[in-house]
Amino acid sequence: MNRTLKRARTVASKEIRQQTGMPASLVKRDLHGDRASRRRLEARLVAKPPSVKGGGIPLGRFGAKPLKRGVSFNTGKPAGRRRLAHAFLLTPKQGGRVVAIRRLQGGSRVTNQPKQGWNSSNRGRKPGTGYLDFPVGPSIDQVFPDVRRDARRAASRFMAKEMERELKYRAEKIWSR
Repeated sequence: MNRTLKRARTVASKEIRQQTGMPASLVKRDLHGDRASRRRLEARLVAKPPSVKGGGIPLGRFGAKPLKRGVSFNTGKPAGRRRLAHAFLLTPKQGGRVVAIRRLQGGSRVTNQPKQGWNSSNRGRKPGTGYLDFPVGPSIDQVFPDVRRDARRAASRFMAKEMERELKYRAEKIWSR
């Protein structure tokens, strides 16, 4: 069962990467299997739910590229590249890329210009910071239900072949004694 679980995970990972355009490292991190044991004769493929904080994967991980007015990102084969207007890329010191959008306040975009009457009572916080939204893409957990059907079909095929191989091996071992 555990060998079949590995193969089913590979099939599910390929399908998720094809649908979303996510890198394999992200899919591998959030898609794991609960292995079978002598006590629990069941193996399950599980997608880790998204964290409460973000709810998805940052758009910077989807091949984000800057445009004149906005950012484009790749969402996989069905949808292709999408454009997000009024967004821009940030490059943090840790590396990578983060897509950000300024929040609207009263119908107009917030700027980083100092507000009237700004002084040291803001405790060192610069005006304009904290007005950014960081959009996220789909999580593995959201895509997995569509992929589960194909992974189950593949797992049943693999399981039949694996059982046949195991029975053949055991039979040869018995007859060789």
